[in-house]
Amino acid sequence: MNIEYDIVFPLDNEFGNEITAGNWTGLVGMVEGEADLAICTLGINENRFKVIDFSFPYASSRLTFAALKPSEWSRTGLLNLVDLPTWMLLFFSILLSTTMAFVVLKGTASYLKVFTVYLEAY
Repeated sequence: MNIEYDIVFPLDNEFGNEITAGNWTGLVGMVEGEADLAICTLGINENRFKVIDFSFPYASSRLTFAALKPSEWSRTGLLNLVDLPTWMLLFFSILLSTTMAFVVLKGTASYLKVFTVYLEAY
């Protein structure tokens, strides 16, 4: 195969932002006009998806979480993080694990006991 290609970079150093209806900056604008394809870590969003064709993502290197911002801050906002059964499960699992730790470690010497004996000796 005898294929010629040029590697070019967008003059504005952007991935692509829509400035007016149908006009794009950066890589997206180049793919619409002067370039045949773009290779980069370009995020897929709805507006870009309407204008250019994306290939199937071949790698994913970061994990992203998104949550809806609350309209106003409340004092019980942290309690609304998860539902009631999850809070109950969390509470009982902590209660069970501490009870099990006390049962398993009941006859062993603690650091406080060893330290107290050490202090009494001197």
